[in-house]
Amino acid sequence: MKADLGTNEYIANDPELGKIRKQVHYYLAEAPFGDLTLAKKPGLDDAKWFKLTDILELNFYNDILPIVTKAVTILSEQEK
Repeated sequence: MKADLGTNEYIANDPELGKIRKQVHYYLAEAPFGDLTLAKKPGLDDAKWFKLTDILELNFYNDILPIVTKAVTILSEQEK
């Protein structure tokens, strides 16, 4: 199962370029459960798996909330 969840655009600080506009495309995709490892690139500090019910406990920026809500809705409907 995969789904296009939408895009988000924001201003980020690049160590070499200064302020840059970033556009991020979000997709819902299925992956086998296992340890998550991050590439050795700046940007992310951590990656974790969450139970669908635990997502309600997390804090999100307002601009990302519609994308997360769409993903949760799709996953909830799939569980029915």
